[in-house]
Amino acid sequence: MDTPEKEQPSYQAIDVSVNIHLPEHSHRLLPLGLYKAAGPTWVEKIRAGWPPEYMLEMMDRSKVQLSLVISLWCANGVGGEELYVAAEEMLPMFAAHPTKFLGLVGISPIRAWTDKYYAPRYIDRMVRQYGFKGAHMYPHWFGIRIDDSRMYPIFEKCVELDVPISFQTGQGTMRSNSRIAARPIWIDKIVRDFPELRIVALHSGYPWEEELVALAINNENIFICPDVPPPRLWHTAILEYLKEEGRFEGLGGSNKVVWATDWPLQDQETSLKEIDALALAPQVRKKLVRDNAIRIFKLETESQDSKSSMSESENGKCEK
Repeated sequence: MDTPEKEQPSYQAIDVSVNIHLPEHSHRLLPLGLYKAAGPTWVEKIRAGWPPEYMLEMMDRSKVQLSLVISLWCANGVGGEELYVAAEEMLPMFAAHPTKFLGLVGISPIRAWTDKYYAPRYIDRMVRQYGFKGAHMYPHWFGIRIDDSRMYPIFEKCVELDVPISFQTGQGTMRSNSRIAARPIWIDKIVRDFPELRIVALHSGYPWEEELVALAINNENIFICPDVPPPRLWHTAILEYLKEEGRFEGLGGSNKVVWATDWPLQDQETSLKEIDALALAPQVRKKLVRDNAIRIFKLETESQDSKSSMSESENGKCEK
C-alpha cells in the first residue's frame, strides 16, 4: 500500500536575507576572504554571478513568494577597501519583478556626512523614494561595534522611517580581517536608547546564541534570524525558543524567529527542506517562514494561504 505524500503548505515563504550577486557586479566581491576561504569553486561562482532569472526559478521551485534583497556593502577587512553594490543598481531588477523582489539598503557605518552614501541620508532616500523595506549592515568588516556612537544616527533614522535594521551578530568572518563587533549583549544598550527600533539579529550570534535568545525574550523588538548556519545546525537554544519548549515554554519564541538563507550561502529549496525536518508545529512553521517576516518588515502582502503556487495568481503583491 502506498504511503500518502505529506500535505504541502498552501502558503509561500518569504526570505528576508538574500545577498545581491548579479553577473554585472558580483565580481566586485571577490576580494572578500570569506570567498577565498570557501575554495576555488566558490570563487568561480562569485565571479560569474547569478542573473535574476536564476533567482526567480529558484524561488518558484522552492515556493518562495518574495525575497528581500540586500544591496550588499562590506569591506576587505577592517580598514580595507569598501566593496559594495549601490542600492540604485538593483532598481531595474525590482522594477521588472515588483512582486518577487524588495530591497534592503546595505550601508557603510564609516561614510562621512558629506558623502552621497552617508548612511542616514542613503537609507532615507532609498526608503522614501524607492520603497526599500529596511537597512542592513555587516559591522564586523568595518570593526565598529553596533553600540558605537557612530551607529546612533543610523538607528535614529530607522526609527523615524519605521523600518528595521538587520545586522550580523556573533563572531567575525573567517580570513576577512574582521572583528567581533556585534556580540549580542551589546544590543542591550541600543534597545535602552531606541526602544522602538526593530532589530533583526542575523547569523545566530555564534558563539553566544543563548545570550541572543535571552535578549529576544526580554525585548519585544529584537528578532532572531538564523540565516547562518543552515537549519540542520541550529543551536538548541534557538530551536527550543522557536518551538517554545522546555525552559522557553510560553515565552513567545515562535513570534520572534524569522527564516532566511543568506543566499547564495544557502539554497532556498534545501533550507526549507531542512526546516521541514525540524518537525515544527504547522502554526510555528508558518510564522517562521512567512508571518513573522510580514509583521517585522511591514510587508503589505495579500494572503496566499489558499494558493499552492504564485503562478496561479498575480494578486500576491507587496507594496513597493
